[in-house]
Amino acid sequence: MLDLTEKARAHFAKLLKQGECVVFGVKASGCSGLRYDLTVVADTINTTEFERLAGDLPFYVKKVSKPYIKDLTIDLMTEGLQSKVVYINPNETAKCGCGESFAV
Repeated sequence: MLDLTEKARAHFAKLLKQGECVVFGVKASGCSGLRYDLTVVADTINTTEFERLAGDLPFYVKKVSKPYIKDLTIDLMTEGLQSKVVYINPNETAKCGCGESFAV
């Protein structure tokens, strides 16, 4: 479904406090139609709506987003003193000029 690089996995592990988890999905937005949605939540996750990635990191994916993120890789890119989460999706057919939205 999707893969987290070691750098991304370490980033999320540091980011999370006890009882929190990462929720990932896709939302309708922007000029290309979709955008990635990554949120840290402290609420209980409804497992009928979300699927947990394998491993010890509490990282959940919205099941309805799965068709848009097939073979997606989430990585952490560091340039100078700044780091940002990047999405590598081989199924993207278009991306808006600002890089905030995409199409598949």
